[in-house]
Amino acid sequence: MQDKKWIIVMGLSVVAITANFWGFPVYILDEAKNAACAMEMLERGDWVVPTFNNVLRTDKPPLHYFFMMASYSVFGYTPFAARLFSVIMGLLTVAVVYRFARKMEGEQVAYYAGLILSASLFVIAEFHLAVPDPYFIFFLTLSWLSFAYAWESGRVNYYYVSYAAAALAFLAKGPVAVVLSAGACGGFLLLKGELSWGSLRKVRLWQGMLLFLALAAPWWIAVAIETQGEWVRGFIWEHNVGRFSAAYEDHANPPGMTVLLLLVAMLPLSGYLPRAMMTAWKERRQHSLLVMALVSVAVVLVFFSVSRTLLPNYVGPAVPFAALLMAKGIERQLAGFVLSSLPIRILTLSLAVVLSALVPVMQDMIAHDKWISGFPGLAWLFLPLSAGAWLSAGFAWQNHLRRALATYLLSFWLTGVLFFYLGVPTIMSQNPVARSLPVLESATEEIVAYRFFNAAYVFNLRRTFVTSWDMNTLLRYVDGRPVIILTRQEDREALEKAGFRVIFEHPYLFEGSTALVFTNR
Repeated sequence: MQDKKWIIVMGLSVVAITANFWGFPVYILDEAKNAACAMEMLERGDWVVPTFNNVLRTDKPPLHYFFMMASYSVFGYTPFAARLFSVIMGLLTVAVVYRFARKMEGEQVAYYAGLILSASLFVIAEFHLAVPDPYFIFFLTLSWLSFAYAWESGRVNYYYVSYAAAALAFLAKGPVAVVLSAGACGGFLLLKGELSWGSLRKVRLWQGMLLFLALAAPWWIAVAIETQGEWVRGFIWEHNVGRFSAAYEDHANPPGMTVLLLLVAMLPLSGYLPRAMMTAWKERRQHSLLVMALVSVAVVLVFFSVSRTLLPNYVGPAVPFAALLMAKGIERQLAGFVLSSLPIRILTLSLAVVLSALVPVMQDMIAHDKWISGFPGLAWLFLPLSAGAWLSAGFAWQNHLRRALATYLLSFWLTGVLFFYLGVPTIMSQNPVARSLPVLESATEEIVAYRFFNAAYVFNLRRTFVTSWDMNTLLRYVDGRPVIILTRQEDREALEKAGFRVIFEHPYLFEGSTALVFTNR
């Protein structure tokens, strides 16, 4: 039976997390810059200094670049290669959560936690992206679960696994890994009533710090030397202190948004999370895994609630631990809860009624969208949610709680799979980079960039571009030579006045601007 549940969880996770991750172009800004940065580093044979379009990139540390470079070496510069290890990190995250949950709380909790993760649309989407967050989420999950297991079991080696994984998380996103890990592990000891100097020796803190530095420090020292400190200054002050103290690129953090994002990430069962957290608090002395899960969720929520910059992926490290809390709560309910109460029946029926409106609402939204209005069939990708809600309500009214739960989770799982096989490729086919590639790939003119251009061109054309930031510099560089110029709508007037003409234009997906391609021929 144990092997059967393991196979079910990993089978569902493999289908969802790998769903067509190779089948749509690299276009989203963060993906494009990260994928192109790794490409440039590999082209130079440089494993130290990250650049985008030959300019130093201080946004992120190098761990995901290293994995992408290894993948490119085997599979070439393709979306498959760029995202391959993000997908692997997702599968490893589910596997680690399942294995530790089974060791510490039993087979059923592991099973439900795995099902919740495999059905989460957030999890499915996040591990499809060529960005550092999949690596960050996996290594923090491994680190914090190893720490809790080492404490409970007395197996000291797992403390070293915890510190090593934290070091790799640090190489994925920087100091935030240290802050969150200190909060999670320190909070764990505090709630267990064991925060003391003796406990710090017990968890091998000093040896762990040496291991952490041995893994994390060499690259930081090398990049500081190679860039004369410029990368370290840019990363620490702009992308850490700056993002924490002020809204970055209009990604403001209104009150309560962090909690809301986590609840959305934990759909379809997110409504159960507050109750599960309260139960874990009451039983914090008896269950080490629940204590770590509770503290981890709280630390992530508090830290990013204080931060002035917030993106949806920031709550990612809390998701595996929220799944564990919810799984424990579900196990208790299924073991002793009688589903015959009228409120539960009314709730499931109400959800079914609400989700019935999802397809027509999405049809209306698509019809008014300037990019995908020609694809009304996309709305039907949400039909599994409506149908699943009605089936789940039917099972609930027959007092079949397990069937109701399974149906609800499977409807979200199926929606995620269908979305990446049918929805994402359709939507991404409308992006301006993909649509302009036939024009650019057949061009004999030199391709250059003026001011701001779409970052996805670097990866999709497998090359960097000379970029001019003012018209005089551009005109001196062109000097009568035939060129093609990549730019955007905001610079149309200046280029037309200089005698260039538009040969391609198309709106950006999910943005208010337009991609333009000019020529002087």
